[in-house]
Amino acid sequence: SMRRVTFRGCKLDSVNFRGGKLHEVTFENCVLRDVEFGGATLRQVSFAGSTLAGADFTKATCTKVDLRGAELGITAGYDALRGATIDSLQLVTLAPLLAHHLGITVKD
Repeated sequence: SMRRVTFRGCKLDSVNFRGGKLHEVTFENCVLRDVEFGGATLRQVSFAGSTLAGADFTKATCTKVDLRGAELGITAGYDALRGATIDSLQLVTLAPLLAHHLGITVKD
């Protein structure tokens, strides 16, 4: 459980937040590689300027999670992003992954 914690300019590789409770946590200009958020509860968590590479959000619960300004490399748990805020550029990047996850075929 973490409350009111700020990580600035750090590198977190293979960190396991699985089943954790993160409340008012800020990741500012961090690199999070192969991070596990599976089953975690994220409330008022932000990732400004951070890179999420290989992040797994499977069965996470997101409330007021702010992903704007982050580089998103989410590998699993797209449905758990309900309650998160992203910007329009992130949406364009995530759209093919979301479509695939939902079983939507896109053909031109």
